[in-house]
Amino acid sequence: MISIGNEIYANVWAPESMKSDMHQGRLVGHKKPINDGQFINKAPFFVTMDDINTIFIWDTKTLTAI
Repeated sequence: MISIGNEIYANVWAPESMKSDMHQGRLVGHKKPINDGQFINKAPFFVTMDDINTIFIWDTKTLTAI
């Protein structure tokens, strides 16, 4: 699961892990707050867009921009 909310990063969560710390990491790279995000169907990628329309495509396995 990935959450965004008026920050310059997105949080990555693994709620199915049932660990005490479900937070897996952050997608960091935007210079302005992220205002939209969406998974790419049937691929391990997540797309984010910020307030100045900069788009990042993220590999959700490595938590890095591609």
